[in-house]
Amino acid sequence: MLEIKGIKANYGKGPEVLKGIDLQLQTGEVTAVLGASGSGKTTLLRVLAGLHTANAGEAIYSDSETAPIDLLQLPIRSRGIGLVPQEGALFPNLTVAQNIAYGLRGVSKRQAAAHPRVKELLALLEIDTLAQRYPHELSGGQRQRVALARALAPSPRLLLLDEPFSALDAQLRTQVRAEVFQILRKQQIPILLVTHDRSEALSAADQVAILEDGLVAQCGSPREVYFQPVSASIARFIGEGSVIPNRLLCGGLQLLTQVTGDQCFIRPEQVQLRLADTAVPQEQLVVARSIHFYGHSQVVDVVARASGETISVRVPAQQEIILGGEYELVFSEGVDIANL
Repeated sequence: MLEIKGIKANYGKGPEVLKGIDLQLQTGEVTAVLGASGSGKTTLLRVLAGLHTANAGEAIYSDSETAPIDLLQLPIRSRGIGLVPQEGALFPNLTVAQNIAYGLRGVSKRQAAAHPRVKELLALLEIDTLAQRYPHELSGGQRQRVALARALAPSPRLLLLDEPFSALDAQLRTQVRAEVFQILRKQQIPILLVTHDRSEALSAADQVAILEDGLVAQCGSPREVYFQPVSASIARFIGEGSVIPNRLLCGGLQLLTQVTGDQCFIRPEQVQLRLADTAVPQEQLVVARSIHFYGHSQVVDVVARASGETISVRVPAQQEIILGGEYELVFSEGVDIANL
């Protein structure tokens, strides 16, 4: 486990970028760090990697075999941290095998392809047929696998991933990401993924930490941060949705048993639209104002007749929606309402 305690950092004489980061990373799990530009996620990665000096704090690594150590007190080479930067950053003049062997001490270029650890990682990441190729002869997905193998070669205590799949196209990114994280979890080391891709964090991580203004604003499982955000800003950052005042809920949405705060956050997929009949009271009606078609589904913006609040609703692509038509909102059984 890696326990990050109170890490603070700034640049030069500027204001603090990290204002006291607390975070726990578990062995064999992926922790994704999300945040808007300037929130401190890249600075946190640089501090852990030894590329930037922290003003305060600790990064305590502990396992069953050694006494706890503060990685921040060790020189970079002794920290035992593997780093995969954006786009891999492979050495263009080295073969795949030589790139992987780069972090292994005492291994010459001529010995690289025959080294047991290199052969093990080539097989593990399914790139053993590429050992003698150079980076320019590889596809984007292959280059990322080589970069991961190079980072894993010295058997690191911690693996840091800096948006490692951002250079891949969407379809390849999804495929490579799923395969790679399945492999990485078996390495039994903590994994920290810094990403701006919300869907990547939610689908790939075991734990998601959201940074706001240099602090961890919320940390939990992907399901927790998505369905139970602690603030409206986090709710909107992590995905689409609408903040709805309770006065609208009192207008017939029948959610009072779940709502305890002044307002709640509704995800588009948590509610459905049903054409209203003449028996539905006016205060329960919403009017369809716009439609955003996505192929697999469509998002409809509706306006509450009584209060003027706008709500986004995701409905099946095949459902016919009449702009200007009056609808009622129908919530599915077991909807998890986020109170704000």
